Amino acid sequence: MSTDPRYKSHAWRQTRKAVLARDRHECQVKLEGCTKVAKHVDHITPVADGGSFFLHSNLRASCGHCNVSLRNQRIAELARQARQGSDPNLRPQGNYYKPDPTWTAFGIADDGSYYPSSGIW
Repeated sequence: MSTDPRYKSHAWRQTRKAVLARDRHECQVKLEGCTKVAKHVDHITPVADGGSFFLHSNLRASCGHCNVSLRNQRIAELARQARQGSDPNLRPQGNYYKPDPTWTAFGIADDGSYYPSSGIW
C-alpha cells in the first residue's frame, strides 16, 4: 500500500468496503496464481497516471497476489522506461520511480506527491 494519507481516511475505508461488496469479494484481476478471494482494492488506472482515487468505476477488488503482481509489473515497466531513456523525466526514488519535479506536466501536491497537472485528481 502507498503512503498516501487518503488510504487512512474514513472515505477510503467506506469506498474500499463498497467496492469489495460490489465485486462479492472475488478478485477481478485474475492473473496466474490468483487466490480468488479479494481483500484488496486496485486502481484500474493508477492515480499517478491521472486515475481517480475514489471513483468506483476506477476500482476493482483484487486478491493480495494479483495486487502485488500488478504493482511489481508497473514498477518494472517504469524502471525499464527509465533505463531505455524512453521517458527522461523518470528518476529512481528508492524502490520506485517518480517524475522529475522539474518536468512541468506534473504538479506537486501539498503532501509532496506528484500528479499530472492536466489530469483529474
